[in-house]
Amino acid sequence: MWACYLIREMDAFKDLNGNFSEFTYKQRLAIAGMNAEQFEDRIRLDIGRTQLIEAFADTALLPAALVEVLYAYRKESRRAEIATIPASAITNIEAPTPEALKAYYQANLNMFASPEYRNLSFLIVSPEDYAGDIELSEEELREEYESRYEDFNIGEARGLEVAILRSEDQAGQLYQRVAAGEDFAAVAAELTGFTPEELSLGEKNHSEISNEYGNVAAERVFAAPLDGVTEPTQSLNSWQVFHVTSITPGTEKSFEDSLEELRALVAADRGIDNLYNAVAVIDNDIISGFDIEQISTSSGQPLITLEAVSAQGGSRDGGLIAETKVLPYLARAFTLQEDDPIELYEAEDDIFYIIKVNGIIPPVPPPFEEVENQVRQSWFAVEQLRLAGIYANQALAAAEGGTSLEEIAARYGGIFFETDSYRRDRVFTQRELAPGIARLMFGLEEGGIGIEQDARGDGYLVIKVTEIKSQDPAQDQFEFQALVTRLQGEMQTDIFIQLQAAIQRNMDISINRSLIDNLYDPDRQVAFSPF
Repeated sequence: MWACYLIREMDAFKDLNGNFSEFTYKQRLAIAGMNAEQFEDRIRLDIGRTQLIEAFADTALLPAALVEVLYAYRKESRRAEIATIPASAITNIEAPTPEALKAYYQANLNMFASPEYRNLSFLIVSPEDYAGDIELSEEELREEYESRYEDFNIGEARGLEVAILRSEDQAGQLYQRVAAGEDFAAVAAELTGFTPEELSLGEKNHSEISNEYGNVAAERVFAAPLDGVTEPTQSLNSWQVFHVTSITPGTEKSFEDSLEELRALVAADRGIDNLYNAVAVIDNDIISGFDIEQISTSSGQPLITLEAVSAQGGSRDGGLIAETKVLPYLARAFTLQEDDPIELYEAEDDIFYIIKVNGIIPPVPPPFEEVENQVRQSWFAVEQLRLAGIYANQALAAAEGGTSLEEIAARYGGIFFETDSYRRDRVFTQRELAPGIARLMFGLEEGGIGIEQDARGDGYLVIKVTEIKSQDPAQDQFEFQALVTRLQGEMQTDIFIQLQAAIQRNMDISINRSLIDNLYDPDRQVAFSPF
């Protein structure tokens, strides 16, 4: 009975009056290649599957105490004092002896050697090469215009801020206060804790708002004036109030005004079609054993030949090669060898290319006399960093003995500063601090001190955690509930994975991993049989 009810409620089987139509039902099933009995059996299986999944989902109950601990951990905020010990401030270094400088040069020859150069040939094909001239009748062009109507006619867009609230009372309070003249962002921050950046939605058109928040919200947003707010709109588990911060009028282009751009778009599409026909021919030439010169002649595409180019696109005279078109493909060129067979590679934007390595010129270290100044500068930089490490350990011992970080910074020519308050769940995901500094700050106890290398490579930092604050879940029930929902989903996923593994064990199911890899990785040439 439940299956019949679900089928009668499906929009696909209703007539113009919104009633279930047996004729439409049978017609749609016939088009899909099945009869009513087959379809109803499938619906019953879906119902059983859904009931099974929901039964397991309902078991994923999180203890409130666990969520509170995780919430406090993720929302914990910290402040620190930092003293820098810059390597660049260490200048009283005794000059190295000639013997020491030569020994450093010999130990680091690769650092001063010229880069590896290669002689390369490229054949590159793109849609533009095959677009050509096209002849289209006015009727064909009008059909293209109609099919691309939204490309030429852009609807009005509105800059928006949105406050998402848990109750109708809160939403009504926000609406009334802003309508009375209070600032939207200030009132929303008071009620939700969101920053102006978190409230901002950017520019959205009608369909984007409708898809994300529903048609009622979209109608209200586009009926509101500039700097106006919408009445509260209810969604599944929250209420939204929108603030219109800007209005960008839509643009319309007639068929006549769109002709030039329309011809270019159609030409590009035709170019892609022609390109793939040409690529099939090139691929066949490769299988037939053609070399890159023969493929160039066969396809009519020019061959780009380069002498002595580095992996970064540099030439021996220190400049950049003129053929910048090949720069995106040089990294691959430097993974190949002279005797590697020719392959056809695909890049972004429907571009295909072939590479042939004609010669490899290995790195050559220059005579010591030619790079002596460069060697000396490198030696000093390494020595500065070594001494900065020694000073950092001395500074750590001094700080642990009670010396202030402000005094330590002055002692070693660095700077002292106090950080802002950083929250654990933001500092790692939003990269508000260098990863090493963030890990140290959130790994120490309050009052704890540690050292970390400067993210720019200029010495070290001495870091002291001065404040650790936990956040009470009661202060932000909205974020707390969002965490509950996310953890609930993660637990349900874990249960489903365990269920899947148990079914595979009990039913002796095996997975053909080679077949799956081959289906999802077209570059793999794996022979397989589905049986």
